[in-house]
Amino acid sequence: MQDWDIQIICNKKKKLDFTELERIAKKSGYKIIRRGETENIYGVDAVKNKVGQPKKNLSKDEIIALRKKGNSIKAICKVLGVSRSTIYNYLGKDYPKKQ
Repeated sequence: MQDWDIQIICNKKKKLDFTELERIAKKSGYKIIRRGETENIYGVDAVKNKVGQPKKNLSKDEIIALRKKGNSIKAICKVLGVSRSTIYNYLGKDYPKKQ
């Protein structure tokens, strides 16, 4: 099974080396995991860098408890540090209305 997302290779006749391949990979959002060379080519295996923020550890029960205390969705967002759409996605369509 392959453990790489992309392979980048170049011909040695082009006068390029591993530093150029690493620059290309980094610019494209990849991280080098393995290098290799033969008589004619240089090559690297690369994996895609993880992007974005990790998911928040929220529970639907915690959000519902805050909502039942009378907090607005905007206030809940500020307390938990997430956007309104995140709250609505966690609650689904059956969220309790403000009392």
